[in-house]
Amino acid sequence: MSAKTSFKRKALACVLIVTQELAPMAPALAAPPTGSLDLADEPLFTTTTVKPNVMFTLDNSGSMDWQFAPMYVNGEQNRNCFTSSQYNKLFYDPTQTYLPPVLHDGSRMPNASFSGAWVDGYRTPDGNLNLNNGVRAPRSWSSSGGSMGDLSGGSAAHYMVYSGAGTPDPSICYADGSYTTVWMNTQSAAAQQNYANWFSYYRTRLLAMKTSAGEAFRVVDSEYRVGLHTINNPHRGVGFQDGSFIPVDTFSGNHRQQWYNSFYNQQTAGGTPLRAALERVGEYFRVGAAPVNNIPDPIQFSCQQNYHILSTDGQWNGASAVGASKTNVDGTVIPNRADLVSALRM
Repeated sequence: MSAKTSFKRKALACVLIVTQELAPMAPALAAPPTGSLDLADEPLFTTTTVKPNVMFTLDNSGSMDWQFAPMYVNGEQNRNCFTSSQYNKLFYDPTQTYLPPVLHDGSRMPNASFSGAWVDGYRTPDGNLNLNNGVRAPRSWSSSGGSMGDLSGGSAAHYMVYSGAGTPDPSICYADGSYTTVWMNTQSAAAQQNYANWFSYYRTRLLAMKTSAGEAFRVVDSEYRVGLHTINNPHRGVGFQDGSFIPVDTFSGNHRQQWYNSFYNQQTAGGTPLRAALERVGEYFRVGAAPVNNIPDPIQFSCQQNYHILSTDGQWNGASAVGASKTNVDGTVIPNRADLVSALRM
């Protein structure tokens, strides 16, 4: 018998044995399921969860130091409407509770003091003001709120409430007589505490962004890789106040603490080059290019999800994108949408 014939017989014997072993199972395999079928929603060979990359970009332009929003409020600093949250959405709103900022470990910064409220709760050495009698009088608040000179005076802290006829249109600054002054030195201790927290942690656009974004990232855990990037001076890396870049990494431990510390440390510097900032992050995810040296490629797996969150107070200016960011993925040119531009100006 040839070796070839012997191999064929052995192979046939194996097939017959396997067929005989499986025969009793055939009816069960052919029968339709009698109950619900629980299918895995992930590949059975997957052993590691791929953590998404999230880059958070902070607008650290000069206008983030302003203490009004939206843009149409600009120019009304000497009118009563400026200190009414019904018109100036950034001003103190008594219906809201202003919590101190959250820290990397979930604890919170201390409450501000009404008799010595920090001008900037994130930079306490910048000084404080007595809100009982040490702030500017109504109708004299500055558009910029980043220094003692913009805020100090001989009046008590206050806010305005619309008291005219009907429901106020939030886009209209009514005559001064349509507003009533609420003096905070006559309010309860709880109300004064709330106002002091607003003053120290929410009063300007940058303060509000730090406090609100810090609160949002409180629930982001080690299942994500998070980074930080500023639209101005990202080449500074870590440890600077006028710009920063922190590559994405697992959002826990020292990295989480570094992210919060650097984010809360940022101050305003420069214009609003949003398009260039978007391009930088796009290139970072596309080819690993970063504004600082020796940064590892953020892409670990081909199926990894990548997100970019851009926080800004308005329309771009300054540097534009120079590469692929001028077009969509399909090669079509990104249009100048009048409706989007109009919304950004509001």
